[in-house]
Amino acid sequence: MTELAGFAGTLQADGFSGYNQIYKGGAIREAGCLGPAASQIFSCVRQVLQNGVALR
Repeated sequence: MTELAGFAGTLQADGFSGYNQIYKGGAIREAGCLGPAASQIFSCVRQVLQNGVALR
């Protein structure tokens, strides 16, 4: 990925497996995106509030 040539630091990205190669050298650290997880949590909370039942 030539756009990141010479970059060192933390890269926030989704879980796309195509990025795995750039993390191998150790100069770039992965900061995963929590958006999908947050979406699932909010969906569960919404269901509990609407249905009045606890999740198991």
